[in-house]
Amino acid sequence: MRLDLSQREKKMLTLLGKDPDISYEAMKKATGYRWESSISKKKKNLETLGYIRGPYYHINLHAVGKNELFDIYALVSFPPSKHDLVFRMIKAIRCWKWIFPAIQGDRFFIYFQANYYSQISRLLGLLQKAGVIEYEFFSSQNRWIVQNPDFFGDDLLRYDSLFLNGSLPSLDYPLTSRLTWRQLDIRMMAYLQVRSLDATFIQSFEKQNFEYSWKKDQIKYSIRKLVNNGIAERKHYNISPYPRHECFSFLLLITTNEKFATERAMKNFGSGCRIYKAYTLAGTTGIMLSWTSPRNIPPFLAALEERDDIWVRAYQLKTHTTPYMVKQSFETENFDLEHQRWTFPYQEYEQTLMEYLETHQV
Repeated sequence: MRLDLSQREKKMLTLLGKDPDISYEAMKKATGYRWESSISKKKKNLETLGYIRGPYYHINLHAVGKNELFDIYALVSFPPSKHDLVFRMIKAIRCWKWIFPAIQGDRFFIYFQANYYSQISRLLGLLQKAGVIEYEFFSSQNRWIVQNPDFFGDDLLRYDSLFLNGSLPSLDYPLTSRLTWRQLDIRMMAYLQVRSLDATFIQSFEKQNFEYSWKKDQIKYSIRKLVNNGIAERKHYNISPYPRHECFSFLLLITTNEKFATERAMKNFGSGCRIYKAYTLAGTTGIMLSWTSPRNIPPFLAALEERDDIWVRAYQLKTHTTPYMVKQSFETENFDLEHQRWTFPYQEYEQTLMEYLETHQV
């Protein structure tokens, strides 16, 4: 592990985590760097070390199309001997967005996005009926809230201010106008879900891999359209508190006596500490993904075990270098441009799952 960051590096990361569009002048004044080139070089170095990714946008696909779209979360458990098989079968349900593996090798946390959550439950139910998995299931249409680290905060997490009063960020997506979306618009949404904005890369990649000859002005216009109409929203960097491969990464499932208390606990969890967290609410269950110092592993959540006002289940996740931690955007073919509706080939997913089950004699 490298020596910790300098004070100026900590300041730069904390500021970028709060404002991805901070000006060079403001950054120079806050950090003491004299030249824009020094800031650019330092930022690039911190990206290489694994502290900075992005900038990204949150993409509000719920406002795209005439039918509803749901965020679907599943905690899937299985015998460790079936780890690789389950991983391949989950990927065969191709509307997954993230797959996070637990360090014990016996469960995955999966984020799907589809127009019928009951169909995803049905497909997972086929695997459960075959004795391959057990699963818990949550659905939501709420935003994810991202909170980047305070690099001047404590390494060790605190739990004494979970229910501290204060304003809560809205988990609701804002109302937006229903527009007609073109093929280029849908393809730009897919890129912005998983990549930082780079019109040159997008133009080249589209030409080489899909034979689309978009002009840069077309790409930039489409992206402005997404931003101006609230589809691409809340531009942000993902700032890691330590190099990603050194972090203690974990998933929390949180419940309390009432919804707003759960939201408050998630907002205040690790407040003022050197922690990255992203959280949302699915029904009455809070879902949080976090990265922090490995110094937190021995005492992790011990302070909450005796409390009767919050119930937390924690799962340590594998490091970011594992091939089983994967992320993808949506398949653009799942949006019917003519009818402006989301459609998903659930029968294809099912057929592939059944072939896996037959091949492996499960």
